[in-house]
Amino acid sequence: MSTEPQAKPEQKSFFSRLAVILAAAFAVSAGAQDGNDDAGNEDPLIIEEVVVTASKREQRIQDVSMSITALGSKEIEFRGLVGMGDYLSSVPSVSVLDQAAGKVTIVIRGLAANPQNELSQGPTVGVYFGEAPISGFGVDGHTADIKMVDLERVEVLRGPQGTLYGASSFGGTIRNIPIAPNLQETEGSVKVGYSNTADLGSGNSEFRGVINIPFIEDTLAVRVVAYHFNNSGFYKNVAASDPTVSAAAEATGAIALDRGDIGSDKYTGGRISVLWQPTDKFTANLTYLKQKIEQDGWPQADLELDIGSFSQRRLQMRRPPNGEDYGEPEFNEEFSDDIEIINATLSYDFGWASLLSSSSWLKEDSKMYREIASFFGFAIPWSQPLSYVSDAFIQEVRLASQFEGPFQFIAGIYYEDIEQSTENWGIWGGDLALNSFGDPKFLEQVFDDIREQKALFG
Repeated sequence: MSTEPQAKPEQKSFFSRLAVILAAAFAVSAGAQDGNDDAGNEDPLIIEEVVVTASKREQRIQDVSMSITALGSKEIEFRGLVGMGDYLSSVPSVSVLDQAAGKVTIVIRGLAANPQNELSQGPTVGVYFGEAPISGFGVDGHTADIKMVDLERVEVLRGPQGTLYGASSFGGTIRNIPIAPNLQETEGSVKVGYSNTADLGSGNSEFRGVINIPFIEDTLAVRVVAYHFNNSGFYKNVAASDPTVSAAAEATGAIALDRGDIGSDKYTGGRISVLWQPTDKFTANLTYLKQKIEQDGWPQADLELDIGSFSQRRLQMRRPPNGEDYGEPEFNEEFSDDIEIINATLSYDFGWASLLSSSSWLKEDSKMYREIASFFGFAIPWSQPLSYVSDAFIQEVRLASQFEGPFQFIAGIYYEDIEQSTENWGIWGGDLALNSFGDPKFLEQVFDDIREQKALFG
């Protein structure tokens, strides 16, 4: 006869309810921490298995021996994440310095060299789009903020990540993994959105479209993605209303205007992916991505003005040097960024190991027009156009074992050939008759950087 104490009926009911509550809490907590795709599940007690490729092989997230946060496609969609600043600010140990569109600095675990300008020291966080590394090619050495449209997941690896990801990954690595073409089904989606920014802002709009077509079932498929985001600015320029700035502008013949909608930007882009799988062992994936960013003005406020007023004082820009026309102010401060990425990934499964080859071609052209007269107390109306052009070819080949048992290995080679050119001008932004430097273009600097790297890793 059993001598164990028996619970009363009301106790059984209480313990049963408590067990269900604890199980539900555990499921929600695990989903939030591991970034799984439970947001759309009907049963919150079911914990789906999260598979990541952080260690350059497919593993369950609980089996990865590194600190990692993963965001799945459902969570990205549910939270409305579209840019790096949207999700990285909520990831533990990650800080984001968002200075403007396309000028985002990522700091993981406080490891940074020069967050304001990463051109000289280089970024400390590596960013990947699929198998293509994209960090450090943009303005001031920053990473282009490619919009998160039709992504399978995002993996944030806290560093150091010096072995598997190499350069720019001392602080960690961020992997944006797009959804691969579907070889079985024709599918697509369209999303249109509108919002309004209160106070100084106005309307914001977005469009996203995805279509997937399997031309040969189980063998060949194409996936096309297109998007456009239009965001209003909510900063205001009060240069004409400021007595100090307006007096300095009058003395030098510069132009001071009051205007709003500073910092508005547009993101227009898309990509096309072709997946070819002639056998169960061989897969080829070719992806082309293009994105253009246009920003009007710099979304920055002057600290000496009222905090929370989103106000700044900037003089109007003159035409850039290639226009050879310095007589009329034509535009406010501007920023533009064009990036193109081509990636060809080939993989073969030997059974005991998988061999992968990733070839990436990247071109990024960034232009930044800004005035720095405030550094000289507006006594020198200095307009500063800058240009950054990067061309890169990056090749990686790696072999990852698939043994049964605890022993596994990864071995690979890495090669990159990068050419970067930086141009910096100083232009007199006032009346030419009052120019004490003589030539309106009183500064011209050109820096060329050619870098070739080879590495073995394992």
